[in-house]
Amino acid sequence: MSDVLVVSGGGDVTVAGEDLLVAAARARVLAAELQEIARSLYTAAQDHELRILALELDRVADRLWLVSVLLRAALDAYSVAEAGIERSVETAIGHGAYWAGTVAPVALALVPAPVVLGVAGWLALGAPGAAPILAQHRARLSDPRVVAALRLAAGAVDDAVRGAVRLPWMAAVVADDRTTGLFGRERLARVLLGALPGPVPAGPLRLRREGVTEVPPPGTLAELGARIPPPREGDPQLRVERFDGEEGPVYALYLGGTLEHGLVPREEPWDMASNVAAMGGAPAQSQEAAVAALRASGARPGDPVVLVGYSQGGLIAARLAESGEFRVAGMVTVGSPGGAIPPPEDVPVLAVEHAEDLVPALAGPVAAGSRVVVTRSLYDGRPPPSERAVPGHELSEYRSTLALADRSEESRVSRVRSDILGLFPTAGTGRSSAWRAERIR
Repeated sequence: MSDVLVVSGGGDVTVAGEDLLVAAARARVLAAELQEIARSLYTAAQDHELRILALELDRVADRLWLVSVLLRAALDAYSVAEAGIERSVETAIGHGAYWAGTVAPVALALVPAPVVLGVAGWLALGAPGAAPILAQHRARLSDPRVVAALRLAAGAVDDAVRGAVRLPWMAAVVADDRTTGLFGRERLARVLLGALPGPVPAGPLRLRREGVTEVPPPGTLAELGARIPPPREGDPQLRVERFDGEEGPVYALYLGGTLEHGLVPREEPWDMASNVAAMGGAPAQSQEAAVAALRASGARPGDPVVLVGYSQGGLIAARLAESGEFRVAGMVTVGSPGGAIPPPEDVPVLAVEHAEDLVPALAGPVAAGSRVVVTRSLYDGRPPPSERAVPGHELSEYRSTLALADRSEESRVSRVRSDILGLFPTAGTGRSSAWRAERIR
């Protein structure tokens, strides 16, 4: 299991392991310190040899400074080249998918096959008898190469569909997710929602509070992760905390992951219907429940809210931030399929993903922007030890990665960590309430 974090986004072009970025930063700091020592020594020295030593120290500092500059420049150049290659591959796959869909509907079935299989597996994870079969192939499902391929294929499904319906080439380009989104993945997700068996979920929800406790303010990312409700059937899916500071209340909303994986909507709103709805930008009842829990806890539109979500909870957090219904002041997501939803530019966002987790890949290429993305490889090419179908998606593993992010010295991680945790008071206690939502049928 690797403890190396790869950091990207946050308005920075560099994509690299935090150890290299930290090494460059430390070299620069050490160079500045050596220069200061050299100047002081040269000023105070009466002996000629000491002054020569001071000059040598200054030369060493200059070389160290140059090493830091060259290392950072090399990382930037590598990142630009890597991003260009990834963008070219993504564009080529999208164009190929469009023309394959145009030439023959049969090709349409072949081009996005990894996506269809991936979505089918995701939908069926909780279906009776499906989990053991998927668990037998967990090594393939957890292969970072398969996850990366799935991410690229997920970004090309809409291109293939536009080709299959004979949308003209220029119109297909205009209708892409990255431009107008008129016929992009969000629209396709809405079509999938309409094709689900049974009625599209709508109507009233029953929301009940299941306990109120006093809690200290969270002081680490690991503490935020520890407060996410674990995905257990019948348990609360939401947790709301309120902390009263000098400038007024601050709220934290913790959103759990999917609980019902079947295709037919039932009483559980944290299901696949809500997943597909949220992916498509349509009203999701899990989002409706989250809004209701915040309001019932006293949150008003102008109050700052920190969103912390796992899996579907991260997707709902991204939609809440996009909606503007509350003043989202910070966001942390783990294992979220909401990476394609651009975050507000003024909101600090930390997204944690595992290289072996196929769930975030279902969103397609990540819209980084102001979002700082931390990626970790759990198994370094070895077979996953867990018997679960997608062990890289386990909440316990993401909690461990958040603990690593707490110790990270990489500047973007440090900045977003400080910005988010700094929203909470440093002393006192707050009120925490757990919430359980159910559909009324």
